[in-house]
Amino acid sequence: MDTVSLSVGGGEQPIRLLQITDTHLFAQADGQLLGIRTADSLAAVLAAIQAQAEPYDLVLATGDLSQDHSPESYQRFASMMAPLARPIYWLPGNHDDGPLMTE
Repeated sequence: MDTVSLSVGGGEQPIRLLQITDTHLFAQADGQLLGIRTADSLAAVLAAIQAQAEPYDLVLATGDLSQDHSPESYQRFASMMAPLARPIYWLPGNHDDGPLMTE
């Protein structure tokens, strides 16, 4: 896990970001990319994050959250991220559908 501290407002409290990228989720939980179940991969990453005591204020999800451009893949992402209980901001990648991400 990488965290980045950014100072906002001239030295006020830093904002700690957790970046998650390239989850490549599918509508189906067993969807695979390069022989890896992407939902299982994200679940392992989230378990590792929760096992660490490293603090962070928000999550920045950068690109390729979906592999198949399906509404279900974005819903899967949202439900898998919910236990982190932090605000999540996202940037679309080349595999993403911006309007679906907004929904």
